[in-house]
Amino acid sequence: MFLHACCGPCASEVAPYFAQQGHKITLFYFNPNIQPLAEFEKRRQGLMFFAQEKNFPLLISKDYKPLDFLEKTLPIKENRCSYCYALRLEKTGRKAKELGFQSFSTTLLVSPYQEYEKIREIGSQIAQKLDLEFLAPDLSHLYRQTIENAQKLNLYRQNYCGCLISEFARFRDLERGELE
Repeated sequence: MFLHACCGPCASEVAPYFAQQGHKITLFYFNPNIQPLAEFEKRRQGLMFFAQEKNFPLLISKDYKPLDFLEKTLPIKENRCSYCYALRLEKTGRKAKELGFQSFSTTLLVSPYQEYEKIREIGSQIAQKLDLEFLAPDLSHLYRQTIENAQKLNLYRQNYCGCLISEFARFRDLERGELE
């Protein structure tokens, strides 16, 4: 199974979960949404450390174009998450197909802060188009353990989803629900 991974802490529960289900896991780091570059690198390094520690193969995409991501998402602030899910899952599905995998998934399924139904819907549509299987169990019950794993493994753990808009929303009072 080809597993899109956003960071080490999330992978620390999702990869073993799927491995326990009998899947041979290859992790895939493709996250053009993560900004700024220093944040992207911290998450990439954390995932690399986790993968090495737990012996999971890891493929890192060199396709990091955060300005393209911003150009696409700034005009669609309210739908940026759907765009982001689709972008990352499409790339993951296409790479899975190219490499001969039968199925793919994402570590985003572990976060209670992500839109589970939207991820499942988008992933399933991509899988159908590519003749693959998208595995999408609700893994949010494992979220607390990702926090503990990050502490045990000394993994960098972020405090916002990834894009600059999510960072702004996380650290600003948005009483009116608007991004100004």
